[in-house]
Amino acid sequence: MKLRKPLLILTALVLCLALTGTAAAESALVVTPKGPLNLRRSPTTQSDRIASIPNHEIIEILDVDGEWAKAEYNGKTGFVKTEFLRIQSQLEGKTVFADEYAPLMVYNAPDVESAVLQPVDGLEGMTVDRVEDDWAVLDLGDGRFGYVDAYHLTYQVDTPPQTVTWMAEAGEAIRDCSMRTDGRLQIPVAAGDPVTVTAISNEECLVFNENGCGYVPTSAITLLGFEDDGQTAGKIDPAKARDAAMKVLTQSFKGVANERLTAVTAVYTGLKGQPLPYYHCGYYNANGVYVYGVLVNAANGQVVCASRYTAFSEPVPTPAPTPEPTPTPAPTPEPTAEPTAAPTAEPTAEPTQEPAPQITEAPATTAPAADGGSVVALLPITTPEAAQEPTAEPAQEPAATEVPAEVLEPTPDPYRGVLAQGEVEMAFTDALELGDVMEVKVTAWTTYQCRFTVSKDGKELVTSMPGSHFAAAYRPRETGKYTLSVTVNDQNGLSVPLEVEFTVEDADTEGILYELYSQKDGWWMDKTFGAAAMQQAGSALFTLTHAMTRLDVDTVDMLPESMAQVKTYTDCLKDQSVDNAKLIQAAAKEFGFSAPKDPVTGADKVREQLKKGVLFSMDLGKQHFVLVSGVSEDGAYVQIVDPDPSALNLEETAVYTQRFDGSFTAVETLDQLPDVRWYFETASYGGAEYWLSLDYAAGFSLLPMQKK
Repeated sequence: MKLRKPLLILTALVLCLALTGTAAAESALVVTPKGPLNLRRSPTTQSDRIASIPNHEIIEILDVDGEWAKAEYNGKTGFVKTEFLRIQSQLEGKTVFADEYAPLMVYNAPDVESAVLQPVDGLEGMTVDRVEDDWAVLDLGDGRFGYVDAYHLTYQVDTPPQTVTWMAEAGEAIRDCSMRTDGRLQIPVAAGDPVTVTAISNEECLVFNENGCGYVPTSAITLLGFEDDGQTAGKIDPAKARDAAMKVLTQSFKGVANERLTAVTAVYTGLKGQPLPYYHCGYYNANGVYVYGVLVNAANGQVVCASRYTAFSEPVPTPAPTPEPTPTPAPTPEPTAEPTAAPTAEPTAEPTQEPAPQITEAPATTAPAADGGSVVALLPITTPEAAQEPTAEPAQEPAATEVPAEVLEPTPDPYRGVLAQGEVEMAFTDALELGDVMEVKVTAWTTYQCRFTVSKDGKELVTSMPGSHFAAAYRPRETGKYTLSVTVNDQNGLSVPLEVEFTVEDADTEGILYELYSQKDGWWMDKTFGAAAMQQAGSALFTLTHAMTRLDVDTVDMLPESMAQVKTYTDCLKDQSVDNAKLIQAAAKEFGFSAPKDPVTGADKVREQLKKGVLFSMDLGKQHFVLVSGVSEDGAYVQIVDPDPSALNLEETAVYTQRFDGSFTAVETLDQLPDVRWYFETASYGGAEYWLSLDYAAGFSLLPMQKK
């Protein structure tokens, strides 16, 4: 039977262009969200896989036809999905969008030292007019053109992303300042000058106007907000957009439920100044300070992004014309309490009480779900800011009777006051099936300590020690509903807890075949290999399976958990020590591949065999088995597939990664390995691919395996 390989989920989402025909052969870089790319016999996902191409490998493209490209790799010719390739010649005429994680800068010349014209809006596409010397020339409209490094455009998609992390806002300078671009160019901005504000942080924001684009202090800019124009941009009306926005705000930002906010909604206007099918919901506090901005898809009501602008401390004009405001004293800030958790509010029966954040309410981001796709849910959680210093300027009290907006009453929030300063954001995977991995990435005001806890049915299953890992993974071993709790601490005793629920569904498969097994991911903790636990003694089986997938063996009988229960293979285990040669011989006989009994020795012989497609099982010492799966073009390094990189001693073994330019660099920590995961249940790293010196690898016993 055909095996199903579930697509593993990741926090960092790679977006690629859909390409169309090319006449001449050219090189392309493989870029997948996770793991290798399948080379198939025919242009269909139902076709046999004839090779697995490592991520970031350079391959030769012979032809492109829609979703599929004819490619050559390692002497084999087959088909790969074009969405996971970067082919520069295919950019011309494409509509491209900004990377959803950061603005894409457009220069006025093909030089990063030149002036920046503007960023590319995440929701407004721009057309690539042509490609010149690795620079894409973008048509900005009105006869204007700008330059972007073509290398970065190959991460874009030709349709708008479903989730963006910044939006365009109308703003105005409240004092003289200067735009800066990477510290090189200074563009003066005078008080009162209008600007468009895009990416915002607590200290700086990216703005642009007719004079250029650059970063300015957020304290020098005020956001003007939007006036409700009563238009309907899509299938939902502004009131429903406000409901969707407020729901996400209450769940995502601590303390929102206790604030009295005024909501103002308008059709979103992007960088080109034209209406887009989105609603922009702006929220003002009781002092007229603009504190939240939310973008809502007008077609389906989905929140595209939500941001809190606590750095903009100056009161802003009210969204609608108001009579002469009566100055009122600025509110006296509450004293900052010592950083201890506030007592949890008593439960209330009021129907307005908001539940704790749930994963189903987080804005979701999706990518192609074929041969390398993924799903990521992002839940931004920002803690309350420290009390602001009082300002001598009087605050403008908004005239509620004249603002055409909805006033939102406060509701209880049990999380209020957990942290007095800083921000925390957690990204985590959604839509898990049994066998999938949940990945968590936490960004916070500190990198001191982070603790992860998973509970199920009210029972704590695992909790990590507080440590410096802010990116971690967990692999559930049962279906059902789980709770993930994350606690961030800093050196001063400040602490903030985050909590989300996630569900693991049953997998519709009889067996799961992975491109890369992780021996220490927790999944194998209670699975046995004879009398031993596979988590401790399974690397020989995982390495054997890695080899057989690359030798095109395709049956559930080759799964490590299947082989671990067969006497033929358990007889190869004695006192938790595996006779690897005997194990490989037994598998070769059953599954029909060739495995010469004598190990291959000598660097020249190993290099020669690898170039012919031979694979090697290698014991790095102390029963740490890995697969040698390839050799570098210069023949100096061998590629390793390792189910247990935590067993490496980097002081004794020099491990390398390959850069995009083909050169190799040594890693100092396992975190530097590409796509590696750290599992908090076992405090170990999962499977990884890396490179070793050929001369070093040739000093070990290398057992060959190849097709007959």
